[in-house]
Amino acid sequence: MKAGKIALTGMMASGKTTLGKKLAKRLGVQFVDIDEVLAKIAGMPPADIFAAHGEDEFRALERMVIREVVNRSGPLVIALGGGSYIQKPVRDALRGKALTVYLKVAAPEIARRLEATDIASRPMLSGPVDWRERAEALATEREPAYALADLTFRADGTDAESLCGRLCERITEKQGERVSQLEAVNA
Repeated sequence: MKAGKIALTGMMASGKTTLGKKLAKRLGVQFVDIDEVLAKIAGMPPADIFAAHGEDEFRALERMVIREVVNRSGPLVIALGGGSYIQKPVRDALRGKALTVYLKVAAPEIARRLEATDIASRPMLSGPVDWRERAEALATEREPAYALADLTFRADGTDAESLCGRLCERITEKQGERVSQLEAVNA
């Protein structure tokens, strides 16, 4: 598989960080988690940035960070924040610079994975509505944007190693399709 930039998108708890780290290790490239970069720049976790400055300012900082990361030289695996890919400027920044992969996970699996995390660290799940209902509503709302990714990959399951292996296969197939399309255009 040719290593370029690969950007993973999907709902919170879809496996962007877990699979991203494994994929980067398998490819021998650097892994960048956008939420970690945001935390380092702001000196606080994303949930605190969100709480202190609001969603609009958080998203503006997120867009700036993504543009900077995607323009770095060399191959990378990038884990985007769950809400970043729904922003058209983010999709535009990634277009032609990274293979975008939507990690699609069924709602019950997302809920199961989220139960094992600190829900309070998920600002989009806070508020008066039950977090499960909010997560399902977000998934439905975001699905049309996620579906614009170059590749959709079913990431249900708990065996991250086998998921990573299948993901590598799908990425290789997708890269082959892109090469064939370029060859046809240039013929």
